[in-house]
Amino acid sequence: MPSHYCVNTNNNQIFHTIRRDDGSWGKWGDVFTQSPDPSGGQVSDLAGALTSDGIFHLCMVAGDGRIWHTLRDPTTGQWQKTWGDPMTAGAGQPPNQSNNPLALPSQVRCGAVGTDLHLIIHVPFIIIYTIRDGVTGAWQPWGNVLGQAGGAPTPGFLNTIVGIVAAGL
Repeated sequence: MPSHYCVNTNNNQIFHTIRRDDGSWGKWGDVFTQSPDPSGGQVSDLAGALTSDGIFHLCMVAGDGRIWHTLRDPTTGQWQKTWGDPMTAGAGQPPNQSNNPLALPSQVRCGAVGTDLHLIIHVPFIIIYTIRDGVTGAWQPWGNVLGQAGGAPTPGFLNTIVGIVAAGL
């Protein structure tokens, strides 16, 4: 399968390129020309994952803390016409965000397991995840990673997080 690469520039453009199986590279393309920017020109974080069906998923955190998702069709090379919002597409409001306006997502990462997209975000004092079903496109409700992983590994753990990583199988 090809490899996909995206960059976010300091003027908040997102560019994408691909490295094909034969080692050749595609030209950089502006993602927002096919899937207009929902962030208001403020992209604060970016993550991508390639599912087993060849679909490249791109997720971002906007400056206002909203999470956005789009995808690239492997057959046509076209991006989805609009970005989707996992919060309004079934995952719901992330914990803490509705009660504390300062607790906005700061980081997003994603990984693929088969055709499903696993999305993890860091909101101050919590790490949460959701899964997008690769067949139906439905998002599961948010889950608490620490709650599932047996709690924080060290005292003050949530106050020290500066980065998160996700990888699929």
